Order: sequence, then C-alpha cells, then structure tokens
Amino acid sequence: MTKGVRRPKDDGPPPDRNYPIPWFLKLTIGVIVLWGIYYMATNFRPYPGYLTAFHPHPGKITGTPVERGKYDFQTVGCMSCHTVGPYGGTLGPNLTHIASTGVTATFLHAWLSNPAKTMPGATMPRLPLSKRQIDDLTAYLLTLR
Repeated sequence: MTKGVRRPKDDGPPPDRNYPIPWFLKLTIGVIVLWGIYYMATNFRPYPGYLTAFHPHPGKITGTPVERGKYDFQTVGCMSCHTVGPYGGTLGPNLTHIASTGVTATFLHAWLSNPAKTMPGATMPRLPLSKRQIDDLTAYLLTLR
C-alpha cells in the first residue's frame, strides 16, 4: 500500500437517511394549521337563508319592495360576497351603511343591471336579475344607513 492513502472501512449498509423532524418545525407547522382553522372558523358567517339559492316561485313573493329586496339580497347570492350587519361574505365591499355614502338610486339601478358597463374593470359579475328584483334591491340598499 501507498503511504498516506487510506481505504474506506466497510461498515455495512449506508446509514438510514430518514431524519426525525425537529421539534421547532413541528411546532411551527402546528401553529400555522391551528391559525388557519381559527381563521376559517371565525370568517364564515352564515346568514339567514344561505341554504336557499333561489326562491322557487319568484313572481309570488309578496310584501313591500324593501322586504322583497331584502329577501332577494339574502337568496340570490349577494351575501356570498357582501356583508350586511354581522352576516355575509368578505369578498365584496361591506354594504351595511351604503345609503349613508350618498349613493343614488339611479347609480344602484345601473350598477345592478350591468356592473361592468357602469364601472369598467369591476369584479362584480352581472347577475341574472329581473327588473323587479333590481328595483327591489335598489329600494332595500337605500334603507341601509
């Protein structure tokens, strides 16, 4: 043998490469998961009528335009994105006090008829609403002060 050159020792198979996860990494992952569960649980706010997508007989709804507008707001899908009071989604703007912002009935009617035409680049989709529903929703939204 040449002096200074060593042969590797044959100690058997290579060592196991499955290292245990460090405790601080487990703790970090646990905190992130628990925070996610907490966030989802506190931001889901069901609203009255959230299980009914549409009224089976929309022409037979009775009451004042404001009552019909409130019913439509709860059942057509507006509350999936918008909040009124403690109920609704957080994707769209909070409409709890929309009437106190100085918005007019003309603007609301145009907005509900075609959001993209009223304000180009708007993210609100055009909903399949009848003229009566648009009138009722406008009346309801103008009561939210």
